[in-house]
Amino acid sequence: MDGKAAVFAIQAEHQIIQPYLDHERFFNEQWIFARYEEEGGGEPGQFEYFVNPPSNWSETDKRRVERHFEDFNLGHRYSVKAAQILGTVMAQVASLQRIGLNNQVISETILAPGVSTAQFSNHWQCGLYQALMRHFEE
Repeated sequence: MDGKAAVFAIQAEHQIIQPYLDHERFFNEQWIFARYEEEGGGEPGQFEYFVNPPSNWSETDKRRVERHFEDFNLGHRYSVKAAQILGTVMAQVASLQRIGLNNQVISETILAPGVSTAQFSNHWQCGLYQALMRHFEE
């Protein structure tokens, strides 16, 4: 063997989340979120992704998603993906603001569809658009 199966988790909170074996809550309920921090001075901001599992989950499941997030470096990986399209999204928002649309209409027009069309509930795109929606509500 090549060593891939040489190590396995003994404690439940160390088990890797398996799409075909685990409870659907890991895939249907959102537990990865993002915050957008504006840099100021016309510079694009940055995203910070974080884990916030539903409060009704068991402590074991909460620890599993935290570990999954850390082990796969999802915070960094998702932030990089979000940064790649941030300039385009912000240019679209600025264009709509210039023609007089308010932030609520902009949010409903281009940001909310970004959430609803994400491939799955914990996709980087979902967190990006949710964070921007909160940012433009302020």
